Amino acid sequence: LWTSPRLARNQGGSFAGFGLGSITEVNPGGDISFNLLAGPTTVVMNSEPTGTVMVGQQWWNVTEDVLQPTDTFPVGVDTVQGTGPTRLEFRSWSDGGARNHLLLGSTAPDTLIARMARVHLVEVETFGLGQMELVTDPSLDSQRRAFVEEGRMVTLRALPREGSVFQGWVGDTAATADTLAFEVTAPFTVTAVVNQPPDVLWDLGFALSGKQVDFVLPGAGTRSINWTLEAGELPSGMNVVGVTLRGIPRDTGLFRFTARVNSGALFEDADFRLAVIDPKISADRMALDLLRVDVLLTDAEREYLDFLGNRNGRYDLEDFVRFLASQPGGLSGRREAVQLHTQRKRR
Repeated sequence: LWTSPRLARNQGGSFAGFGLGSITEVNPGGDISFNLLAGPTTVVMNSEPTGTVMVGQQWWNVTEDVLQPTDTFPVGVDTVQGTGPTRLEFRSWSDGGARNHLLLGSTAPDTLIARMARVHLVEVETFGLGQMELVTDPSLDSQRRAFVEEGRMVTLRALPREGSVFQGWVGDTAATADTLAFEVTAPFTVTAVVNQPPDVLWDLGFALSGKQVDFVLPGAGTRSINWTLEAGELPSGMNVVGVTLRGIPRDTGLFRFTARVNSGALFEDADFRLAVIDPKISADRMALDLLRVDVLLTDAEREYLDFLGNRNGRYDLEDFVRFLASQPGGLSGRREAVQLHTQRKRR
């Protein structure tokens, strides 16, 4: 039996107004009789136009049929429907039943609705050379992301640490205040940007000429970051690879350069300083330089010796003594050689 519109289980169109109870073949290959059921109809539907419900092991958005008081149908709905950044989450049935339960026929019209909530993915990301504490909405997980019900308000707050500067929020909105509040109406991604003041010079410290070094450059981001050289000069033998300055420096001296960190469409420039030292600084060179007999050390070498010594900002006698004491054999065996070389130089 075919009708238009169909008798039941339509996808939201009109209903024929009756159901088919039974079909009987009166004569083999001949007449057929059928029993039509009329009466109040039962509607089962999803509250969202894109959602579905299960009725009698089949899935529909809306189904309507004439049910007898003795009829039972299993009805159900998925907890989550959809796989994209906007999904539907089951909340309740209008009859208060479990997510999957039996529907009983009735002599009165009935409408059963699966109440769904539309939820959107909210993601909070970070980027920059500074440090901060990010206070997020309780609904977000440890990765600062969650599906949040449409219409709900979400509040975020960025707290930069001492020496860092919060520069604002970017992404699906733009704001400069440290606190951001918004109503969830669609998928939402926002990035908190925090950096160092623009005049900060990042001191990478010291590297020894001829020795393999790997300096991990600063910067943080929820997404992957990458550094590129923008200006200045690196020691020969060294390159910026990903987030690392690495290689075997062959030059000595002080090097300054500007590099750029990128994360997606975001970027920030930073100035760096690196000193490359000759690992074989002789004691006599150190002594003659200290006594002002001759200028034999570079600025980088003096700074390096002060770094190993008392760190008072200048190369002095205490730095020299500490360096000698740290070498194999200590001070003994070196004092006479230094004195002899110094005397010869003074002559």
